[in-house]
Parts: sequence; C-alpha cells; structure tokens
Amino acid sequence: PQNVAVASRVGGTFSVLTPRRRYAPRGAVALTLPGGKLTVLSVHLKSSRGARGYADCRNAARREGLARALVGHLHATRKTRAALITGDFNFDPLVSLHDRTDDQLRRAGLRSLRQRFYPRGAPPTYPSFRSTIDLAFFRPAAGVRATGFRVVTQAKVDNWTSDHVPVVTTIRLR
Repeated sequence: PQNVAVASRVGGTFSVLTPRRRYAPRGAVALTLPGGKLTVLSVHLKSSRGARGYADCRNAARREGLARALVGHLHATRKTRAALITGDFNFDPLVSLHDRTDDQLRRAGLRSLRQRFYPRGAPPTYPSFRSTIDLAFFRPAAGVRATGFRVVTQAKVDNWTSDHVPVVTTIRLR
C-alpha cells in the first residue's frame, strides 16, 4: 500500500491487504488490537485529481472496489466487532456525489466521524482542495466507542512530511 501506517500503543496483529492486487499500489494496512475488539484499517485511496470522464469514473470505481474489499475483510474477521477505517480517501463524500465509496462503508455499519464531530463542516485536510478528504469511518461495538475526531489545523503542511494536515481519532475501549 502507498503511504499508509497504523501506530498503536498496545500492539496487536498487523497485516497488509492487497485485494487481488487489482488496486496496487492502493491497498490498506490493518491492525487488530489484542482481544479482537477493534480492527483499525488505514487507507490511501486512488485520487481523481485532474481526472475527467472515464478516468474519473474508473478511479471512483477503484475506490468503491477497495471499500468492498475492506468490508469483506471485516466480515471475514468475525471476532473483531468494532472497526475504524481512516486515512486519505481522496474525495469528499459531501462534494463528490458520484463516488459511492462512503455508501459501501455505510451499508457495513460504518459511520462518518467527521459528520458526527463536525456537524457544521470540518476544516480542509488538503489545503488546495479546500475540502475534507482525510476521513474516519467507525462501526461501534460493545465496549468500544469513538470519543473524538479532530482535524489538526495548526499542523504545518510542507510537502515533505505531508501535503495534508493530520486527523486524529480517539477510540475508547472498556
């Protein structure tokens, strides 16, 4: 996968997901926390920046396809009840109405934390887009809940460390 990582204070089981290599190099990394209560998936989905017509539709289809593969992965790991999918989605579901990636996630019970924690709209995460394309989708379970999602607007964007401002998701496990 391209430019994705998961950092954990508690460890867990790590895996790289490359669904049939059709989305290479756009896959995901997964971390299942000890006890199997939560799986965290980090993504960097295919961009449509500058793409028009067929190219844009093809990239949207790749994003949607990877979302279906991630949902399939979550269903296959039944002992993991809660799920967090986060990262650079390379589209804003509130702006890009032709892209159905968020619909794939919603059908699997994942909800946008941006909409929950920024009901009036979040700051841009990629400054030249002026929209929020770094997102987090969460599916709660018994004893696992999302308690925060924040766009770190004071972070410096320098195109060396990142051309995006970071987002932070806080999950509480009981």
